[in-house]
Parts: sequence; structure tokens; C-alpha cells
Amino acid sequence: MAARGILTWRQAGTGANLIGRLALGLERLALAAFIITILLLGYWRAIPLSWFSQSWAVSSQYQLVTLFNPQYRAIILYPSDIAAAVTITLCLLGRIAASITRQERAPLRFGPLYLMLPVIGMAALSALSATQAVLPILSLEIALHLLFLAALVIAIINLRPPLWAVAAPLALLLAIEGLLSLLQTLAQSTLLGPLLFNWSHNITAAQPEASIVQLPDGTRWLRAYGSLPHPNILGGLLCLAIPVVAGSYLRLPRRSLAAGWRAWLLLISLGLGLLALLLSFSRAAWLGVFIAALWAGLLLWQRRRVARHQPPVSSFAPQNTSLHLSEAARRLAFLCLLGAGLLVSLVATLGPAIQSRLLLSNSTLEQRSLSERAILLEAGATFFTQHPWLGVGAGNMPLVELSYPPTRNIGESTHNVPIAIAVETGLFGMLLWLLPPIVTLWYTWERRFALSAAGLAASVALIALSIVAQLDHYLWTQPTGSLIWWLAVTLVALWSERSSNEATIH
Repeated sequence: MAARGILTWRQAGTGANLIGRLALGLERLALAAFIITILLLGYWRAIPLSWFSQSWAVSSQYQLVTLFNPQYRAIILYPSDIAAAVTITLCLLGRIAASITRQERAPLRFGPLYLMLPVIGMAALSALSATQAVLPILSLEIALHLLFLAALVIAIINLRPPLWAVAAPLALLLAIEGLLSLLQTLAQSTLLGPLLFNWSHNITAAQPEASIVQLPDGTRWLRAYGSLPHPNILGGLLCLAIPVVAGSYLRLPRRSLAAGWRAWLLLISLGLGLLALLLSFSRAAWLGVFIAALWAGLLLWQRRRVARHQPPVSSFAPQNTSLHLSEAARRLAFLCLLGAGLLVSLVATLGPAIQSRLLLSNSTLEQRSLSERAILLEAGATFFTQHPWLGVGAGNMPLVELSYPPTRNIGESTHNVPIAIAVETGLFGMLLWLLPPIVTLWYTWERRFALSAAGLAASVALIALSIVAQLDHYLWTQPTGSLIWWLAVTLVALWSERSSNEATIH
């Protein structure tokens, strides 16, 4: 029997042998490992591979960069990398076991090509860019990580995870991040910094390295970090999680006791996630979620307009359940009221902080941040004109900046992913990075009248992350950030297919 919306296989006959049962078990374990991978996106404590550290030598000239970023001191892994490697391995072993027993199953897929070829091409360009790099081994490590992500993409495409397998761990992450962000805001401390990131101390608003909002009267207000090393990164993770969990909530069937309990759990996690988003004070994430909401509204408005002339075949619910458009509209309205209520409450409580953040106050801190971003963009243009084809080396822009007078005291990548990639891997690297999201979103638009609930949710997340990528760099410069980005692109490519087992939205 074929499993719906998840793993596509059929056992060869009723008397499946031990290896056949093993193949089935391995694929289920692969799905479990994938769920754990998603859950670990919220845990960014680096695991250095100490046996390589002797070859990872950077002179004291680059201390400004190496002091704050472990990537420039040693080859490292993250917990999500390990879980992803287990996912890939189990998926491969399941395929091998199924092949031995000649089980009938869906063919192994290595596409879509518009997704796979750019990832592999970027890996090749990152390796080639090592010839121009200050730290060649870092460029090679990034190339290997991109190949690793390509293998994970293939595993995800063949596992075909359903919406619940992604939404469940993301809902748990939303609850964790919301509660932790609230506690951090009340305590004005990161609380778990030494435990989560091996920091020597927790960050408070009074410390110069803290990410804060400065009020008009000079008061420093610590932004929520959640379980991430920076509030902006927290905002990026929430840009992925909130749309997917919201899509899962909208897809629940009605008139079911189990669905009622799940609906309340999802609503609680969404409320906590929205609270974390607001307390992060990440303007990039705010803008990303806002534009993504407009995208979702446009798709749903077009569907509703068509539905007036056609009887609905199905809705947010699976094909064996009925969820009318009016029910979906009520749930959407409830989500909007939830978000509006949280926003009003926060404005009433922290109005000066929000005003300072949104209106780009004249505080010294704000002006310095804007000035540094402008200088980094100018430096990026300069470096790109000098190295347009192979770049300065993947991951090496912060090192090159230390020899460029305007950026000598900054030492971080430009806050724009396409520009950062163009600087580090050349023009073709940037084009390869841009191709998958553009094509997947174009296909999503073309299939908007037959789009699954999962496809809609994933496209909303990708829109939000695409906006964030224009205003920050961690979706490229941080390994787990890169994993978040390619996971979003893969889910859109997978769930927006017409052959998806999820129900379409009408």
C-alpha cells in the first residue's frame, strides 16, 4: 500500500522478507531524522572538528574576524548538520534495501534540475574561488557544505515529507522561541548564552556588544535572542516557521475533536512565535513577514475570485475532508486578529522602542549601523569590480575587508546575500543562487489555482526569507542559515507540484 503524502513505496507482495521490512523501517527513520534536523535549526552551538584545527591557521592581522566567528578558526559542524547527515544516510540505506528486495517504488529523483544544478554549480564555483582566497580552506569547506546540502535536497525530494512532518517541529520551535524571548525581554539578559553557545557570559543591554534598541532618552533595550546567537537570525528562523505552521493550522479539518486540540496547540505556538518575532525587533524579518502576507493574500484573493464561478473541489483540508472557503476565511481572520492583538499589546507596552526601531532614530547606535551597511555595500561593489568572475573566495569577504581602509574596523560581510555571493564567488555564483527561488516562485504563481496548502505555506516562507536575504547575510555566511534557505526553496519546489498528494486550495 502506498503511503499518502510522505514516502512513496509499495512492498513487493504481502510476504515481504526481513530486508523489505528493514527498507520500510529505514525510510521511516529517515523521516524521523529529518524532523529532528528541522527541530535542531534552533540550536546553533558549533562543534569544532579539532583534528583539523592545526591546518586552520589565520594570522593575527585577521583577529577582528576570527574573534567572533568560529568558522574562521576551525572546521566546524552544527547539530543540524549531523541530523541531516543521518537523514541522508538512512534514506540511501533504505533505497539500497528496497533495491535488493526489488520493491516497487517511485524512481529515485535527482531534480528538479533548476534546483539541483545551481546548488552543485555554486559548490564548484566556491571551490574555484579558493584560488583567490585569503583563507582557501574556508572556501573549500563552503563548497563541501553546498554539496552536502545538495545531497540533503535529494533526500528530501525522495522522502516527500508531508506538511505535518515539517510543521510539527517548527511549531515546537515557535513555542520555545516565544517563551525564551519573553523571559529574555523581562530579564533583559540572554539567559542561556553560556549553555547554548559556550559564551563566557550572558549578554545584557549595558554591554557594548549587545543587540539593542536605543530609546529617544538614551535607554538601552535588549532585543530578544531566543535560542539563536543574534536577534536577526531569530527573525529569519521565524520567517520560515510561522508561515508553515499557519498553513498547517488552516489545513486542519473541522468538526473533529483531535483537530480541535491540534488547532489550539498550533494557535498557541503561532501566538508565541509572533511574540518572538515582535520582541526580536528585526526589521528585516518584520518586512519579510509583511510582504509574504501580501503574497499570501494575493494568491487567496485570486482563488476566491475564481471560486465564485466554480464549485470548490477541495480546500485546505486533505482530499477526504471538507473545509469550506468560509471556514478557511474564519481561520484566516482569527490569525489576523491574533497578530493584531499581539501587535497592539506590544505597542502599548513598548511603544517608544518600536517607534525608535521603525522611524530610524537619530541615536548614535542607529546611525552607526546604517553607515556601516552603506560602507559595506560600497566595499562590495569595489571588490566585485576587481574580481568579477571568481570573486575573493567563498566566505572570505570579511577577511578582505580588513585590508580596505573604509571597512578595516568592521570585518563582516555585506548585509545582502546576492551581493555577498557575487563578491565571494563571482557573477555566475550570484546568478546561480538567484535562479532556484525565482523559478520556484514563478511555478508557484503559474500553479496558484491548483496549489496545495503546503505549497502555499512554503512559498510564503520563501518570500519572507527572500526579503530577509536582501537585508542581512546569515542565510549565506552561516552554515545553518544556508540550510534554512535551501530547505525553504526545496519545500516550495516539492509541495507546489501538481502531482502533490496534498489537497488543492480553492
